[in-house]
Amino acid sequence: MGSAVILRSVGKSFGTKTVVADLSFSVERGECFGLMGPNGAGKSTTLKMIYGFIRPTSGTILVDGSDVVLAPRETRSKLGIAPQEDLLDTDLNVSQNLHFHARYHGFPAAEARRRCASVLRETRLEDHARDPVSHLSTGLRRRLILGRALLNDPAIVILDEPTRGLDRESRLQYLGTLKMLKSRGTTLLLATHDLAEAEALCDRAAIMERGRIRVEGSLGEILQACNNEQPSPIEAEEVAC
Repeated sequence: MGSAVILRSVGKSFGTKTVVADLSFSVERGECFGLMGPNGAGKSTTLKMIYGFIRPTSGTILVDGSDVVLAPRETRSKLGIAPQEDLLDTDLNVSQNLHFHARYHGFPAAEARRRCASVLRETRLEDHARDPVSHLSTGLRRRLILGRALLNDPAIVILDEPTRGLDRESRLQYLGTLKMLKSRGTTLLLATHDLAEAEALCDRAAIMERGRIRVEGSLGEILQACNNEQPSPIEAEEVAC
């Protein structure tokens, strides 16, 4: 089916500190690919380079064939982004947050309303459409962040620690929405330190450590590789593998 995302020898340094080094992998269309590893492994930095928030120091990143550095607007139009940071507008309610971002994407008013209604259904937020964002639980806020990412009907959705901080029920609902997206062919790329989350969603994954990929493959191959190694105390604590 071809690759939706390709990284070739990508690196990122901040001053003299190298955060990501010589990173290469690809994400195939329609699959869910997980970046796993402990905090500080470089997962979030990698995602931010893919969606253009951070410029890579070296290497090439292609999103649906477009270079993220040379064609940033084109690549962003193909992506839905659910960052770890909560950037919701607390002065607006749920529906207003979605409508504002739909208009930001340039959709006419009628189309914006249609897309907002569709996203409210997909993320199970219909009963909370008029709720102020400031009154939402963590689970509902995460679902709204995901809904915002889906407004432009993206072919590729990038998620950074999507279920961190959620209770069991909220987590299951969120994972259910991601499985629905996957079933209709949406490509998912997520960063997580949670093995159970990766097992529930990912076709393939890569373990990152100190900005590099240590092992890549199917979840079965990842588990086998980890079982054959002696984990460091940090890896064991963070459930990297």
